[in-house]
Amino acid sequence: MSKFLFEGDFKRKPIQNLGGMSRHAETREITLMKANSERQKREQERARAAAILVLQAGFRGMKVRRALSSALREKFIRDSASVYTIETLELQMTRFNYFFKPHRDIVLLSEFGQAMLSFQNDLISNMLQDNCALLRLRLIIEKGFMVFSEPMPTGRTIVLRLLETFTDWNKIDDVRKTLRTKSPGTTDKVMAIIWSHLVLHKNFFERYKEFLRKKLEVSDADSARKSLQHYDYTIFYQRFLEVIRRLSATSRKFEIGKEVYVTKELVQNLLIELAKSLSNKFWVHQSAVSRGNAVVEYVICPCVAKELALEQEVFSESVIDDEDEYLDDMEDYDMKPLEEIELAKDFFADRQKIYDELKIIFKKTKLNKELSEFTVEMWNILYPVVSCLIGINLHRAMLEFEFLKRMTFERAFVRSMFRHVLGKSNRTIDELVVLGWLMTNLMKYLYDGEFLHRNPLNKEELLNFIRIIEDTYVDIILSDKDVVDPTVNNAKKIIAQTLVNIHDRNKRIHLYSEDLFLSTKFSVVFPMETHGIKFVHFNKKQRPDPNLSLLDQRLLRVLTDFPFSLSFHDRVSIWHQMIRSDQIERQIVDSPLGRQHVQIRRAYIYEDAFEKLSPENVPDLRADVRISLVNVVGVQEAGVDGGGLLREFLTEATKAGVDPNRGLFRVDSQNRLYPNPVAKKIFPDYRKHFFLMGRLVGKALYRQILLELPLAAFFLQLCAFGSVSSAVDYLATLDADLHKNLLKLRNFDGDWSELGLDFTIASDELGETHLVELKENGRDVVVDESNVIEYIHLVADYKINREIQDECHFFRCGLRDVVPILRIFSWKEMQTLISGSDKPIDVQDWKANTNYGGGYGPTHKTIESFWEVVEHFDEAHLRKLLKFVTSCSRPPLLGFKDLIPKFGISNAGVTDRLPTAATCMNLLKLPEFSDIETLRERLVYAISAQAGFELS
Repeated sequence: MSKFLFEGDFKRKPIQNLGGMSRHAETREITLMKANSERQKREQERARAAAILVLQAGFRGMKVRRALSSALREKFIRDSASVYTIETLELQMTRFNYFFKPHRDIVLLSEFGQAMLSFQNDLISNMLQDNCALLRLRLIIEKGFMVFSEPMPTGRTIVLRLLETFTDWNKIDDVRKTLRTKSPGTTDKVMAIIWSHLVLHKNFFERYKEFLRKKLEVSDADSARKSLQHYDYTIFYQRFLEVIRRLSATSRKFEIGKEVYVTKELVQNLLIELAKSLSNKFWVHQSAVSRGNAVVEYVICPCVAKELALEQEVFSESVIDDEDEYLDDMEDYDMKPLEEIELAKDFFADRQKIYDELKIIFKKTKLNKELSEFTVEMWNILYPVVSCLIGINLHRAMLEFEFLKRMTFERAFVRSMFRHVLGKSNRTIDELVVLGWLMTNLMKYLYDGEFLHRNPLNKEELLNFIRIIEDTYVDIILSDKDVVDPTVNNAKKIIAQTLVNIHDRNKRIHLYSEDLFLSTKFSVVFPMETHGIKFVHFNKKQRPDPNLSLLDQRLLRVLTDFPFSLSFHDRVSIWHQMIRSDQIERQIVDSPLGRQHVQIRRAYIYEDAFEKLSPENVPDLRADVRISLVNVVGVQEAGVDGGGLLREFLTEATKAGVDPNRGLFRVDSQNRLYPNPVAKKIFPDYRKHFFLMGRLVGKALYRQILLELPLAAFFLQLCAFGSVSSAVDYLATLDADLHKNLLKLRNFDGDWSELGLDFTIASDELGETHLVELKENGRDVVVDESNVIEYIHLVADYKINREIQDECHFFRCGLRDVVPILRIFSWKEMQTLISGSDKPIDVQDWKANTNYGGGYGPTHKTIESFWEVVEHFDEAHLRKLLKFVTSCSRPPLLGFKDLIPKFGISNAGVTDRLPTAATCMNLLKLPEFSDIETLRERLVYAISAQAGFELS
């Protein structure tokens, strides 16, 4: 038979329908149904494909996790044979937390628990100071409670000891007391975080009940008591109730996971979980009737009943503490800096494209010319544009968009804008940005005396505006919107700058109370005295620091943007904590052998300071410098520098340095000091002199030593911020006549040519007068009505900023060499930091914060006479007495309770000698005088003698 057959049809014929088109065509509904069915099938296929991808990704991830877990477990077992250090132990804890499986690794937990117990104090110390260490230890504790109900062949006692140790409030607080930087509240927060996670997230009570059921399977009281003889199984309930009692005694805020609780709410939630556990019918109701389970009656109920009654009583008396802090849990905060950088790049690239397009559009519109009448439609178009321009490049936009310059001076238009936005309930952040920019621009042209009556807003409207933008700023900070969204971050900066400018103006004209700018939310949330912020964190190149907690990062942003939302007291506490942190770090690396001993001649105190405390001789003035003074006859004065000699030296050296007769400084119209503009002509090395003066003042601030140094307001503003933006207003303190005459020019309606003014100013340097141009080719520009505002600003800027720019720069460099950040204080607050409070001395506060020794006491006859004499002193004698004992005539910044060491009075015996003092200890050595008149006479003579340390 042939392999190939050539029979039949060689191709298939198409099927043909000879009946023609069907008379019954598909209806529209049938067609839609078919299309919908096909679409659903396609969607199902896509969903199926997506689900497959998810399953595959999950499976691959599971394989990777299993491989990593296995590898870490092998490393853990291998390294377990080595001798542990605290560093290797914490590494092992990280590994253990990753690979731990309850059914598999119970024995490893008991063995590893033994090692942890041998380092218990170190682990607790690290937990109190480091969020990551707290997280590691908390996870280990949770794993220990997870295995309570599991069969454990060996090591149950070790696990119990481990859990008992690291949940013991008293144990942890004892370790905390060895850490000088941690407050008692740190123990509260750490224990609250540990127990809250156990109770609220790890089902602690149910797991512990299951454990007790298996461990204490008894039904009568005697058996229960016998079981408790071997181990007190109430201990964890006692620990939990101790936490409840401590938290109830003080009201705080805590961040647990992603939730923020105040103490009352947290305690209630914890007690609710306990109540749920106890309300189970097998644990309370049944046992109370049938005594089917004696564990309830003899293990839990007596302990709980007693403690709960106490908690209710204590908690009802608790009060919210506005200055509290809470610890950040690093597990719930995950920064992605690389993603944020890319987002920021894209954002600014897009904004630049928009800017270029807007330039083209606005050149074709009438908006540059028509701003006289406000309409909502115009505003809805205008504010997103202005917000965009401000965010991209404000200075460039002011030059290229005419309407931005004109907008500020259209008073009716601006008033309508503010009233429209402030009257809305759904205002946007872009609208507030525009209003903030307008207000900042207005304040450049409205001087202090005319700020209110020429402002488009009245006093009540301005108050409402301040409150709205302050609430917006607080919301941005606490929600971290500025961290993840560059647009919001830019808006936050403009709003914060607006608040800074209004606050600065308010400091001068006292329009509103200072409390207006304070945020109660910040005062409750932020850790003022226990934060981890350091001087280096204010360096923009160092931010953000991943070692800072979430709260500290928020606080740092507030201190950088608008520190005046925190009270002066809070900012001083923050400042002192930064100094303490820096001093603690230096104590670690500095040894007594590294201390520098400097001998200073009292008669040449400034000259010796200039030579011996130069950067070449003392590169780091924050270090421990010990001073010894030599009197006018060449004999070293008695006294060991425990702080008092340094105070004496800094006080006298700065006083000599700023003496106007020396030529470095001069006084303004209010007898306050500022750099002499001609100092450069007197001292060839004037830069070094101003650098030294800045370092000396910085050293006093760093050591919290008060100096009698009245500095000019604009000079302090220059020291803090590097420049003075409101130069016209500060000019009044420097040269009142010049300031008055400049303001008269604004209302001048005569012939400008008769004034003969141009953009130059005469500068007198040691009898030589020369002209300084206020701007390029200023001698060729005549002052007239069109440019008089610019002229006024340039004259004020020259006198305040430019004339002493070099001197201020080097003084500020010296200041920042010791204390790198002062921007968190206003100029008035800086003066208070430097010189102390200028309020009258409170004798009763002084008396209440005095220690006695050598047999003296508050009721001793000599002490009663002493305070009677002091209470009749005038202010001048009070300051002399304070200076005699502490080397400073001003009281401590926050009262005598902050004087370190405490003011003390010691018995010098029955003698006719004068009272003496040990300023290094703030100690007055007061003899027992026979009568009050003798005491008054000797005391007044001693404090008025102005003797050196030889009198001590």
